[in-house]
Amino acid sequence: MEDNKQSSRIGFLEKWTNYAGGYKKRWFVVNKSNIAYYKTASDTACKQMYPMGCSYVREEKSSDRGFTLVIRGETKTHILDLRAESKAERGEWVRFFRGLQEKEVSTLAAAAQRLEDVISALDSRHKKRGAIKKYLHKINIFEGKKKDEDVSEHMDIGDVLEAIHKTVLREASSDADLREMVAELQGRERVLLTKYKELWDEYAAVESEPAPALSYTKLCQCLYTESVADLREELSEVGIEETFYDIEEKKTDSGIIVREKRTALPAKSTEVPKASLFNIIKNAIGKDITRITLPINYSEPLSMLQRLCEDMEYSDLLDRANRESDSMRRLLLVGCFSVSPYASTASRLARPFNPLLGETFEYVDDERKFRYISEQTSHHPPIGACHCESDGYTYWCETSIDSGFNGKAVWVAPKGYCHVVLKDTGEHYAWKKVKTGVNNVIFGKMWIEHYGSIEIKNHTTGEHCVLTFLRSGSSKAPEYSRVEGVFSGAGGEAEYTVRGTWCGDLAATSVATGESFEVWRASERPARNKEYYNMPDFAMQLNQLLEEDAALVAPTDSRLRPDQRAMEEGKWALSGKLKEGLEHSQRRRQRAAEKEGRPHIPRWFTLEQDEDTGNPFWKYNGEYWPLRGQLPPSPIFKV
Repeated sequence: MEDNKQSSRIGFLEKWTNYAGGYKKRWFVVNKSNIAYYKTASDTACKQMYPMGCSYVREEKSSDRGFTLVIRGETKTHILDLRAESKAERGEWVRFFRGLQEKEVSTLAAAAQRLEDVISALDSRHKKRGAIKKYLHKINIFEGKKKDEDVSEHMDIGDVLEAIHKTVLREASSDADLREMVAELQGRERVLLTKYKELWDEYAAVESEPAPALSYTKLCQCLYTESVADLREELSEVGIEETFYDIEEKKTDSGIIVREKRTALPAKSTEVPKASLFNIIKNAIGKDITRITLPINYSEPLSMLQRLCEDMEYSDLLDRANRESDSMRRLLLVGCFSVSPYASTASRLARPFNPLLGETFEYVDDERKFRYISEQTSHHPPIGACHCESDGYTYWCETSIDSGFNGKAVWVAPKGYCHVVLKDTGEHYAWKKVKTGVNNVIFGKMWIEHYGSIEIKNHTTGEHCVLTFLRSGSSKAPEYSRVEGVFSGAGGEAEYTVRGTWCGDLAATSVATGESFEVWRASERPARNKEYYNMPDFAMQLNQLLEEDAALVAPTDSRLRPDQRAMEEGKWALSGKLKEGLEHSQRRRQRAAEKEGRPHIPRWFTLEQDEDTGNPFWKYNGEYWPLRGQLPPSPIFKV
């Protein structure tokens, strides 16, 4: 690390990239003009460079090594979340950046003084020009009166007039140059003022720490300011871009980073060959349906681990809950989140692929700002565990179930708990999912139904709710998909009621005031989705393997499963053969493990007991994301 008279600095800093990559060590080179960073100190290719210009630095309160650098460019704002190796080193970097900021302000003040000098000079020239014009006017009058006098005298006066005209022209030319210079300087400082004002406004509302000694007010006192209308016009032209990502991704014209997400699959579900289900089903009566092998004709190209990720489609409810100041309102939002996953099941009857033992699925959602990891931790009984984290919450769940078939309907009863912890309050919520039934499996039109009750408790405050899914007996009945709920305080008194449907919307009513308001509404599902297993758009994105992720996901990721990929691409016969081969290989590995006395140990989750519910749960061990992109090959997808 070097420091050259506080005008430049180089050294390693950890830079936030994204939710998947977290902080990455980068080599930073900073001077009064630019800030650039490289992957290593020996790299010659700069990953990114920003003009320093107007910048603001603040120390993070939640970390003694972290700080944020905000750089206002001409059209965008760049926000760099950084971490030094130690608290002392952070202090050095922060002092360095603030020193650059003070120099920038001093430069602006000097420029402002130069501008004042130019304006004074311009005023002086205006006065001289006015005096010359008056003198010229008098001479013109005098020339008219003396036109009969001696010609030589008249020529002398003509010479004087010519000299005066040339002087006026020179003054006019200089006047134009000065005006152009003034206009340019005024334009520059107006933009600079705008940028500084925005920086102060952005952080004044969220920062309790004092601003740097040279405040915006003092800056304004030494700079020329335009009208409020002009300032607003400039403000409206400035955009914001948050620089969080280190990976190559598509950018829109506005500079917003996006990932291209598909809204269709390579092959339509309407093209899946028909197959007889009767012989399979009649032998399944009274049996555990998880042990029944179905042909791919009755599947969809997603694994159960990916279906489990669909629970996060409406994760914005948890983001809102984390920001909510009222604990009962937080419970309302968490309660509606527990209902929201059922919206994607409407008219969706195909069965997901059973994950192979050790199969995983990760998903990084840049739009919803979460990262998700899941693993099949057990084969018999089949159990999948997931863990999802965001800035505002942590969510974890499992797919442990009881199931059966009574000759008319297939039913599934989840046994594991779902958990949410809101990070701002530390509140822990837990609940079990309701039962699901698929009716008219053999005769008639099949339809899906969810029934039972979800009971959620805030284990921190004692507040709780009960959400009841009504049984209807028919998909045409008025009660179909109806949900009713009561939300109560720690003392048991009802404070809110909720009514709606699990496939439509939910509205809450305050018991005290009678006020009603919508809490959640399901996204509209386009008509074209009927051709793709009735999947919502979010579900169709889960098996999409983006080029930038192909080298990062684990070799055990569901998106690399060949039979599932073949089905998605419409290669039905190949998919069936691959599925049979993968299941045979899994049985062979299991027999070998049993013979050698090697129990299966999940790679990313460990079985522990929850203190609040007293029930076992699969806890994420925190090792997946640091090792992402570095994992060795796996045999589970080899036929």
